[in-house]
Parts: sequence; structure tokens; C-alpha cells
Amino acid sequence: MAVEDDPELRYSSYDFPFARVFDEIGEQGSDGSVGPLESYLYFRRRQRELELTPCPDYYSTSITTGGHARRDDLTSMEVIRANTTTARQTMALMARQGSIDSRGAVLPVDLAYVPGWSQSDYMELWSLIISGVDIGLRPTNANATKFEEALRHAYDVCEVDIEKMNDKTLSATERAAEYFQFADAFADVVQGHHEGVRTPVRRLVSLVDPGISLGCQTERLLARYLMIPTHRIVAMAPAEIGSAVPNFALRNDIDTIISFGGTVVELADRPALTTLATT
Repeated sequence: MAVEDDPELRYSSYDFPFARVFDEIGEQGSDGSVGPLESYLYFRRRQRELELTPCPDYYSTSITTGGHARRDDLTSMEVIRANTTTARQTMALMARQGSIDSRGAVLPVDLAYVPGWSQSDYMELWSLIISGVDIGLRPTNANATKFEEALRHAYDVCEVDIEKMNDKTLSATERAAEYFQFADAFADVVQGHHEGVRTPVRRLVSLVDPGISLGCQTERLLARYLMIPTHRIVAMAPAEIGSAVPNFALRNDIDTIISFGGTVVELADRPALTTLATT
């Protein structure tokens, strides 16, 4: 059986409904007329209409850099497809294993290429989703206009060179400062926005090779500024209570409850992937 035919790894918008929303955003932006702010407001409307969780988990993952980009035998499009496949199949497996809630998962690879968008546009959309800032539901409302104006002003104040940030001829090292200043500016605006209630993502989970991606690094930096928990994916194996609970008093307490037929900690019956908070 080929990997892509394995039902354990099948990824669909039925199981991951936020993927459906990103499909719709991609269709709306196919003519290049929709910007990141409008896409975010559409995301928020559909999130409410489909009764999806207002605080999903955001899975930060390499798309164009990192992951399969480390190989020298793939074109840029092949890298994107390969990283997308790895991310989706990992998510599908973890959902089948019960480690994640597929209905509450935001995976950025689900948004297809949007004509006319640069890296800064994608970063703005993901930053809006991560922050969960409330700026209304329609692009023409006063809060949305005010937020967008504040964001452009913050880019100037923090000296974010958007053109340099989007210049693919420059190395990651040359562009890194612009990305991190982007996070500074965005966090400043979000934290100073008092008109609405902010509903950020519940946590940011690092997925495919995030350490090498400027986008992933920027997302983690923004999460830290906004005090959003960050997690990483780890493989776990069945363990004894003694090795999992090193504190003697707590271990003895748990053993006592179990001896009377109660449950506190269940031992894993098989190896699996799960998430662990980043220290």
C-alpha cells in the first residue's frame, strides 16, 4: 500500500474543517483582489458560521524552506508539495492516534498560492489568526480600518523594510531582522488594540522543521510576545509509572488509588506521536 493510500494518513476537510475555510479563501483570492486583512475577516466569519472553536491550535510548519528544502534534488514546487504532504500526513496520523483535535487544528499549508501575495502578506494573515484580534467581520468597518492604519504606522516605527522582507534574492540571514521587526510591530499593535476582545490560538505547535524557517521563527516570536504556549511534537512509548512520575510521594499516591481500582494515569498501550510544551 502506498503511503498516500493509507487510510491512517488520509487528510480531508471533513476531519479538518479549517482546511475547508482555507480552500474558500484561496478561491476568493484567485483573482488577486483580496488581501490578508479581508481574508482574515472571512476566516473569522466562517469560523463562527461553521461553529468552529474560536481558539484553535496553530501548527507552525516549513513550506518553502526547511523540511524537504534541505534536499538538492527537488524543485521549489516539489518542495512545497512534499512539505505539505509531510505536514498533512503527520496531522492525520496524530488525529487517528487521539493526540490532537482535528476540528481545532489550523494548518497553514491548507491555503493555496494566492496570486499577488508576497511573504509579508502570508505572514500578516497567519499573525492575525495567531493573535485572534477582534476587528469586526467586514473590511469596511471602522475597527478594521483603524487596525490596518495602526499596523502600517507600526511597520514604519519599527523600521520594517517590507520590500527587503519579500526579496527572495537575499539570504535568510539578510532578511531575518525584517521578519523579527515585523513580529515586534505586529505585537505592539495587537497589544494596544482595546476596541475588541482578543481570542488568540490556544497554542502554537511546531510541525515540520520549524527551526530553519524565518516564517516559523517569526510565528514563535509573536506567540512569545502574546504569551501563547508553544509546543513541539514528540514520539512517546509505553512506560512504567515509576519512570514517568519521578516524585516518590506522588507516585505512591497514584499507586494507592490504582490499587483500589481507580484511575489517575493510564499507561500507553502503543507508541504514538503527541505534543509537549516547549521549555
